[in-house]
Amino acid sequence: MSKVQLLRPALRRVAVSLLACALVLGTMAVVSLVAATSASAQSCTGDTWTGTSGSWTDSSDWSEGVPTSADAVCIEATSSPVSVAMSSNETVESIVVVGSSATDTATLDVEASTFALTTGDSYVESDGIVDVETTSSGNAQLEDSSGVTLEVESGGQLDTSGTANIAYLGYQGAIVNDGTMELAAATSVFWNDVDVTNSGTID
Repeated sequence: MSKVQLLRPALRRVAVSLLACALVLGTMAVVSLVAATSASAQSCTGDTWTGTSGSWTDSSDWSEGVPTSADAVCIEATSSPVSVAMSSNETVESIVVVGSSATDTATLDVEASTFALTTGDSYVESDGIVDVETTSSGNAQLEDSSGVTLEVESGGQLDTSGTANIAYLGYQGAIVNDGTMELAAATSVFWNDVDVTNSGTID
């Protein structure tokens, strides 16, 4: 069973087992293993990925060019798998990642960079995958601002991976897991003020 760490602002790490409810007083993160209300499927609108496999910064693969901090973003696989690699720090308003079947998945790979969600709730829906991947060159972080919820819906997956450095999940918002979280990075951290509610699977 993987271990997850909760960080104090002073960077003291506390490892907790995710087999049981964990509420660590004095830390800035709360993990609750309680039932969560699953949201209905979200509309995939805004700046939409139009390519197959490629880089986040390739403007030709987006319906409205490379997303900016003012954009709602959609990565959707309808009839074939798609994969988007992010290797630079990026900020968007919100994102929906959704596939159409177990073979036609939509994947966002955040590679040794920070991906920030600023104002809108975001969703990893069925057959959608977000992987926060560390490398020998640096940490990786999926960051949600205050008031923002990232929901991993049933059939969706939020992963960490990598054998070096730290994969950070959250910041000041909330993560709701109704799907699967596979925390396989050497060190996975629920960061700072993030609240985590789990009614799915965390490995």
